Amino acid sequence: MRATNSSTATLHTLFARREPTTDSFVKALGVKGKTDLVLYEDKACTKPASRYMWSNTRPTRANKRVIHNCCSYNLEWLPDVKAA
Repeated sequence: MRATNSSTATLHTLFARREPTTDSFVKALGVKGKTDLVLYEDKACTKPASRYMWSNTRPTRANKRVIHNCCSYNLEWLPDVKAA
């Protein structure tokens, strides 16, 4: 799935949600509450497109578009995944 940067084209949508971090260093320290932002190609969250680690600059819920691999995408936010 590729989006274009053309203003006449319809942008594809990526789906975003926060999930518990996969950072092994943070897990080893026992730090709680850190979340990564994960972008998916489908609403069912079965095709991951990208992961922004908790420590990186990442889109916020105020963002409605994101640039991923040099292409613009619409961004739809899904409910966060809570740690077990």
